[in-house]
Amino acid sequence: MYLPKEKCVMWTQEIEGLIETETRIQPKKIESTIGKLNHAAFLLPHARYFMNNLRKMQYNSAKYGSQHINETTREDLKLWKNILNNVTERGVSIKLLTYTQWKQAIYTDVCEHGIGGFNPTSGRTLRWELPQWARNFHINILEFLASFIGLWIEILDNTEKHARFLCMTDSSSALAWLYKSNFDPNTQKIHSTIARQLATTTMNAEAALYSQRVPGCHNVVADSLSRDHHIDNVKLIFLLKQLYPSRAQENIHILQDLPIEISLWLESLRQKSINKMVLPNKPTRSKMGTLISGESTLRDVASMTSLWLNK
Repeated sequence: MYLPKEKCVMWTQEIEGLIETETRIQPKKIESTIGKLNHAAFLLPHARYFMNNLRKMQYNSAKYGSQHINETTREDLKLWKNILNNVTERGVSIKLLTYTQWKQAIYTDVCEHGIGGFNPTSGRTLRWELPQWARNFHINILEFLASFIGLWIEILDNTEKHARFLCMTDSSSALAWLYKSNFDPNTQKIHSTIARQLATTTMNAEAALYSQRVPGCHNVVADSLSRDHHIDNVKLIFLLKQLYPSRAQENIHILQDLPIEISLWLESLRQKSINKMVLPNKPTRSKMGTLISGESTLRDVASMTSLWLNK
């Protein structure tokens, strides 16, 4: 399905005018823009995610009169230009507009000092110990970030056209934000930044995204990957395979480094981090990780694992 080219040209010019204007915008102009973009969003339902700031402008204009465009809304409008060009030039597959069965599931989890995730099908496993600046983000932001990074890694390695991914998380906030949420443009700028990159990545890959909550007690592999950074990769993979064979299957492998595209983008978030005026939390390990010392040899780990399994 496609957006007619003449509409794309006309609406894009209108958006460019809004982005460049420094004067106040009249309520009728805001209402007209929202109506057109809402029409385009039928071709890309997740695009409605980025109507929130415009609707706040509409509400404020109805109450207080003409409004200035804030920086967050400008960034949303720039994304809308890309969305309109995308649905005009490439169109949108009907597979992305209707529910179709997902093929790849990505489980993620975070703690105050790390992010972990894995795909049982591909075996790709994410294990990233957060730098100090990233530990200043709220835990819900980290949950949202983890789901996105896990998805992005799979998209970069995916060759299937119109792939469908299911993001599994134990965070109710991240679950909602993967679909839609009303972020405050003044206090939740980092949320909007992640959401825009998420939308751009899935749109460019022509991928569909679903999300579902998994109880924390059932997310034990991702929980260990996010928390047990004191255990090296070889020992951790051995433990996960032995203790959770139905989830950590034979093809499981830990990525040595994040892809360069993701690393560079994450570095751009550093300036959005705010230093906390409190002491950092002491790292907490998973239930499995608390029983294994970082100095334990692989033979010791194998012996302990055998003991646990035979009890």
